[in-house]
Amino acid sequence: LTARVLGMMTFAIGLGTGVIAVVVALLTATTSSSSMGDGSVGAMVGGSLVLALILGMILSSIIFSVVNAATDTIIVLFAEAPTEFQQNHPALSVQMNQAWANAYPDMFSPSAPTMVV
Repeated sequence: LTARVLGMMTFAIGLGTGVIAVVVALLTATTSSSSMGDGSVGAMVGGSLVLALILGMILSSIIFSVVNAATDTIIVLFAEAPTEFQQNHPALSVQMNQAWANAYPDMFSPSAPTMVV
């Protein structure tokens, strides 16, 4: 779930970066339109969009990979080593236990941080 949300955010950031690049390309084309032909403005705008979209997606995916790894680590610690998680990070453990107990009241026992099967 986290990877999908971060993937959508990566695409949105890439798209936003592309839109900003198109605006800058159009502003640049209007200030220097006397020296450019008709086809070069469209090529400049299209090239700016594609290049900025790709660069925005690459840079944001690098940043979000760290967030995704941190989220996966916390979930693995909570699921596979709840006692160690409680000992090392008691405040986070209490928050995770409360969140899981609220989301899955029939499957989770708040007294013991393990899933009830």
